[in-house]
Amino acid sequence: MTVIDPADLSPRDRYGLMINTVVPRPIAVVGTVSNTGVRNLAPFSCFNAVTTTPFTVMIGPAERADGTDKDTLSNCRPPEDGGTGCFTINAATEENADAVFATAADLPPEIDEFHHAGLDPAASEVIPAPRLAGSAWCLECETALVIDRLPERVAHLWDGPFTGSLVYGLVRRIHLRDDVLNEQGRPDPNKLAAVGRMGGQEWVRTRDRFLPKVR
Repeated sequence: MTVIDPADLSPRDRYGLMINTVVPRPIAVVGTVSNTGVRNLAPFSCFNAVTTTPFTVMIGPAERADGTDKDTLSNCRPPEDGGTGCFTINAATEENADAVFATAADLPPEIDEFHHAGLDPAASEVIPAPRLAGSAWCLECETALVIDRLPERVAHLWDGPFTGSLVYGLVRRIHLRDDVLNEQGRPDPNKLAAVGRMGGQEWVRTRDRFLPKVR
């Protein structure tokens, strides 16, 4: 058994180890808007559900190489910190995977990724951030908390650089496309055809499923 202290690794090796260890990861297609009205769309595999009551999710946006915020993080920040304080999370599926991948391009802040990837925006119901039109599902999220640094209790355990932040979102509206729902009104995995992220650039389908057996 190999045992590694992540503090001993270079940032590149830490990243490579993490993305090849924590697999498969769900992919969030995150829609935001800047305080000047420029839309942004980007995929994130540092994403997951947090709690159901209240319905809360999280994403982990990375910083640019120079330490400044990338567009999603900048836009997610609350208004007092220069952002619009909200974001949408849209479904990544086999149906839209190629177009979603195109939104990962590192574009200038004034470029609209919806337009770049040939995708259409749709208005949200209660927040200014745009939804992805035609998405199998969408969560409208109000930014609840942005964590840029470790809390005091564990801060002494890490004296290296920080390359990203943690954004918690309170889900205020859930949009579900009718054709992917089952009889209970929930997304049907077979109809949804969700995709996930593996290590490197590889994505994975979710059609091969099984039920674990009790031993």
